[in-house]
Order: sequence, then C-alpha cells, then structure tokens
Amino acid sequence: MLDTILEFDKNISFIINGAHTPFWDSVMLFFSAKAVWIPLYIAIAAAMFFPKWYGKPQIKGWIAAIIGIAACIIAFGLTEQICNILKILTERLRPGHDPLTAPMMWLPSGKGGLYSFPSAHAANSMCIAVLTSLIFKKRWYTCTILLWSVTMGFSRIYLARHFFTDVICGLLLGAIIGAGIYLLWNKLWSIYLNKHPKTCSVS
Repeated sequence: MLDTILEFDKNISFIINGAHTPFWDSVMLFFSAKAVWIPLYIAIAAAMFFPKWYGKPQIKGWIAAIIGIAACIIAFGLTEQICNILKILTERLRPGHDPLTAPMMWLPSGKGGLYSFPSAHAANSMCIAVLTSLIFKKRWYTCTILLWSVTMGFSRIYLARHFFTDVICGLLLGAIIGAGIYLLWNKLWSIYLNKHPKTCSVS
C-alpha cells in the first residue's frame, strides 16, 4: 500500500514538474520566493491595528495588533520547528537529491536542502492563511489568502523542491496549527477582556 502511494506521489510530481515552460518557471519562482511576500505580511500586520474592521470594536488598536501579530509569530515559529523536526525524523530526500528522481527533474531553483517532508513553505503559508482568515472573517480575504497558500505549495512541486505529498501534508499541518493558534488567540481575548475591561475601548 505504501509503495503504491509513493509511486503515485512521484508520478504526480513528475507530471507537474514536467509541464515547465520559461513563462511558468518565472511565475512559480515568483510565488516560491519568501522575500516577495514581505509586503503581504506587512499588510496583515497593519490590518491588526484596526480591530473594528475584523469585529473587535471594543479593543484598542495597539493592543489588538500586539496580540494578533504575536499569534502570527508564534504560529509561524511553531510550524517551522515542527517541519524541521519531521524532516529530521523522516529523512525523506528532496526530488533533486533523491538518486531515483533527480536525473528526471527540472530544477530551475536548484536542489534545495537535503530533506523534503513536509514542505515548510506550504505549512507556513497555510498556517498564516488559516489563522488570519479566522481572525479577520472576510470572505474575499479568505479566498485570496488560501489561493495564495495553495499556489505557493503548487510552486514547490513545479520547481521540484518537494514531492506532491510533502506539500499536501504541509498544507494540512499548517491548517491544523493555524486553527489551534486561533483557538488560543480567542481564549486569550476572553481572559484579557475579563481582567481588563476598563482598558478596552472603541479605537
């Protein structure tokens, strides 16, 4: 059963990677680059300063921003560390390092690090997407940020930095952690509002 899954996994990865063209290479390299998304992260952080926009009108903007940004940092850091631990435990080679797949892969961004499972890119992007979607509760934002996360994950397969299941499991892991941190964020708000009712006013 496991051999069948792994064979399917590699075949899907070959198909996606094999569909490369110069145009799509540039598009996928863009989506895969972490630095490209710094303006998005800054915009998310800035949005945290306007709690009325996301249903917390009784909270001062700077308090809401500190708690929201802290939640994102914790979520991102936790996801990154779990991915690193899983990579060490599973020791699954990336497509460009695996001697069985490397000769057949197109590697426009190089081989990457040694281990592949799960995709930290996919996990981190989905974690932030789920967490902030639950915080902001805006349909247009949720659709946009989830599409961004899935596209980033797809780019990792296209660029042969990860296998198909690396990305799928990374997305699932990120979604679980993002939802878990949101529950913690929500609980902290309840505690804070109960203990400091006088410090919370319309911003």
